[in-house]
Amino acid sequence: MKARSLRRDVIGIGAANAIDYALQFLLPIVVARVLAPEDFAGYRMVWLVVGTLMAFATLQIPQSLSYFLPRLQIEQRAAYIVGALYVLTGLAATSSALVNPWFPLLPIAWVEISGPVWFYSVFVFLWVIGSLIDWLPVGDGRATWQAGVTVMLSICRVFAVSIVAWLSGSLEAILQVLILFAVFKVAILGYYILRFHTWQRGFPTDSASEQIRYSWSFGVASGLYEFRQQAELWMVAALFSAREFASFSLGSVAAPLFGLIRRSVNNVVFPNLSALEAGKDKKGIADLNRKATSTVAFVLIPAAVFLWVLADEVISLVYTSSYADAANVMRVYLLGVIPQVMESSALLRISGLGKAALKIDVFMLPLVVILSYVGLQLFGLPGGATGSVIALFIGHLMAVRIGASKLGIPIKDLYDFPLFGWIVGVAVLSGIVANISMATIGLSGGIGNILFGGGVVALFYVFVMGLFKKIPLSLTVFVKARFAN
Repeated sequence: MKARSLRRDVIGIGAANAIDYALQFLLPIVVARVLAPEDFAGYRMVWLVVGTLMAFATLQIPQSLSYFLPRLQIEQRAAYIVGALYVLTGLAATSSALVNPWFPLLPIAWVEISGPVWFYSVFVFLWVIGSLIDWLPVGDGRATWQAGVTVMLSICRVFAVSIVAWLSGSLEAILQVLILFAVFKVAILGYYILRFHTWQRGFPTDSASEQIRYSWSFGVASGLYEFRQQAELWMVAALFSAREFASFSLGSVAAPLFGLIRRSVNNVVFPNLSALEAGKDKKGIADLNRKATSTVAFVLIPAAVFLWVLADEVISLVYTSSYADAANVMRVYLLGVIPQVMESSALLRISGLGKAALKIDVFMLPLVVILSYVGLQLFGLPGGATGSVIALFIGHLMAVRIGASKLGIPIKDLYDFPLFGWIVGVAVLSGIVANISMATIGLSGGIGNILFGGGVVALFYVFVMGLFKKIPLSLTVFVKARFAN
């Protein structure tokens, strides 16, 4: 793929995911205002249950297409796509059975919601199958199509849920709309497959088996990784009140933003890394990984600083002061952004080191549970976030070392550590300058502080990084190209 095309795809997917996050960020604002705190806690619990199942349910079969499809001719791809769909359908049925109201694996009585008893079973089944459309187009070389469908689905979901929530004020009505949206998402998936590929009759045993062998260990490892981030939520749900659970869940609301930015770059870059690895191009892998992680760090770190400085204002303005406890929880979670910019999972995936990833996450899960439980007992809600943050630092360092060793590439070649230092240092300095500026001017808080403080962080950060010529080259080239056009 040409450099310009790659940059266009990265920016396109990134913009789509940014829009998706912005809209999904707005959705809980509406729901929090129309539902009582206990019902809003029930709404958050729905996504915790679904998120916990989704962490394991797909076994990363959708993600595996970004590994296989770039290595195949167009006419060979249908077997892998249909195979992925069949496997996901089986996984969806299994997941649905685990949360059925008659013999639930999860303690449904404990996480009871005011809605139809069959909601979890039906929604999980559809949601697992529909997850294929979140990865298939970009793995198939259609990043622009992926960006468009991401934005379209996000708009449909947010507007449908918001309107029903505002008009009804009922959690049950919201759940029914979510099921209809899941049906729509599956329909879009079916349209894509029939539009761009020829349906393969019968079960493609060879391709499906190959996908399962490749992805199962990554899927379990990813599930453990996701679950260790959710373990704190389950502990808070068990130990604290419904309102405190809702506050804690909102404290981690920034995490999807950073995850989306990382995945936006990784979704587009990974197929290219996979192709480079297939060609044994170590220099190409190192160069592309260094550029991608530098770009991610340049955006994520100052965004984290902005939210750190203005956490109180953001939470109070967005979700009302009823959930003010979420601000300090958010600050703790933001520390975990630093190791995430290294995006170590891509190195393990292109090397086929799923079992290594699995071992790391098996080791980390009990550590997270212990640290988070102790943190909750000693420091209350903010202490509950410590387990994930510490595990992020340890886990990413272990994964980077293993992946670099397997690829035979020195770690220093995979990452631009001097630039990382500049990014962190200047971002922190910009936060300090913003904090002093707000205190000096004496703004009353709320939207004024957010706009002014955010502006100071952004302008000071970009000015200093530009002054010392530390803006990543990939971003500089893209901006110049846009102005040239």
